[in-house]
Amino acid sequence: RNQDIDLHKRIIRKGYKLVTSPDMIAHYFSRSNIKAFLRQAFSNGLWIVKSRQFHLRHILPLIFIVSLLLVVIMNVNLALFGLLIYAIIVEISFILKKTYDIVKLQFLMLLTFGLHISYGLGSVMGFLDRLRIKVWCDCPHPLLCNKYV
Repeated sequence: RNQDIDLHKRIIRKGYKLVTSPDMIAHYFSRSNIKAFLRQAFSNGLWIVKSRQFHLRHILPLIFIVSLLLVVIMNVNLALFGLLIYAIIVEISFILKKTYDIVKLQFLMLLTFGLHISYGLGSVMGFLDRLRIKVWCDCPHPLLCNKYV
C-alpha cells in the first residue's frame, strides 16, 4: 500500500525532482460498483495512516470525520449546517469544472461525500490500530466482519 507516496519521498530525498507533462497519459482502473469504490476509499484511508506515509491532504478526511463527530456531539443543528456548507463547496467545485447536468451533479456530490466519509473512517481505524486499539478482526474483509475484538 502507498508505494507511490513512498517512491516519491525517496526520489525527493535523493535530490531529484518530480515533474509532470501535459502530454502524459495515465491509465486508471476504476472500481466496478459503488460498494467497491467505497471499500477502496476505506482501505486507502486505513493504510495511509498505518503506513505513516502521507501528506496533509491525505489526513483531511480524518480531520473531517473527527470534526463532524465532535460537532454532532456538541450540536446537531451545527453539524447539519456544516454539511450544508460542505455540499455547497462540493457543488461549486463541480460547477467550476463545468459539470452542469443537475442529476450528475447531485450524484457526484453524494459520491464525493461517500468517498470522504469512507476514507475518513478508514483513517480513524488506521489511527486506532496504530494506538493498538483493535475495533475489528483481522479477516480479509474487515468491512463485512462482525467479530469486534
